[in-house]
Amino acid sequence: MMLGTLVMLLLFGSGTARSRDIDGGADRSTSSRDAMLPFAVHVQACAKGDEFAEYRRQYGLNLQSPDGLWTVEQTVDRGLGLFAARNIDKGTHVLVEEPMFAINPGRFHADKGYAIGALQDAVEASFRRLNATSREEYLACHEHRPTGSAGSRALHIFISNAYTMPDGRVGIFPRIAKINHSCRPNTVNTFSDSRGARVIWAGRDIAAGEEITVTYVPLIEATAGRRARLAQYGFKCQCEACNAHEGDAERLEMSNLARELNGALSDPASSGSVMTKARRLVRLVEDEGLVEYHAMAYRLATLAAMRDGSNIVAERWARKEAEMHEYAR
Repeated sequence: MMLGTLVMLLLFGSGTARSRDIDGGADRSTSSRDAMLPFAVHVQACAKGDEFAEYRRQYGLNLQSPDGLWTVEQTVDRGLGLFAARNIDKGTHVLVEEPMFAINPGRFHADKGYAIGALQDAVEASFRRLNATSREEYLACHEHRPTGSAGSRALHIFISNAYTMPDGRVGIFPRIAKINHSCRPNTVNTFSDSRGARVIWAGRDIAAGEEITVTYVPLIEATAGRRARLAQYGFKCQCEACNAHEGDAERLEMSNLARELNGALSDPASSGSVMTKARRLVRLVEDEGLVEYHAMAYRLATLAAMRDGSNIVAERWARKEAEMHEYAR
């Protein structure tokens, strides 16, 4: 399942990824219709006492992959999840989904989020326009509702599962919402402008029976930071990378390198080679298996090589970046 939310719009992932992480902090205890509500992230599906848990479970288990790539199954500790029904090759489109509907979230208020009243009006108007089948699919999505928070069930389903789209609208993708999180995911979640749809593609070969995972949060930070982003919405990641704190130093180094390279390569006054840093960034993202960040690293390596006047090297990196974008088409 999946979390949708956030507050400060921070693009994360590769150049092909369009997911946004909203971070931070509206007061959820108010009942005022004009309260600020941040856009939420994915949480655990079958929360204790959730009257809709069994309905969601039964509906989800009946979902079918149109091409036989995946099935929906009950996990031990994370509600429903998508599992590979057969071996899936790297680059395969695992799931392609157009938004069930998308809304303009209205004005963004710094450090608070969006006005809950405007969001609720837009979501409920869109929900009323759905046919009966689509309404059932929508209501089978997870709802994360912090204690005392305002808003309708339709609204909280939306903010628990929504993705920001390239045009600034926020859309709901009910099937993608069934995919669980990992800090070392085996798929990449992108938006294809040509399709007008989100594309989940295999970032590596996925074995039959393996759970299909995406990321809900930026990955190039340490375990504590990733868990903090998820914990404020009731989700604690228990993936292998988190439990073993694997790769924390490397992920922080990736973040620092990306920031330094972006700064140096975008500053006209900056000079000197940064190719060593660019190569190091590429090696780190490849070694850690963070395919979500490959296109970003290859793009920076391309720019670094161009600065050095190494056109042949730049072309090689540019082809690798283009390959990442091709997977999302």
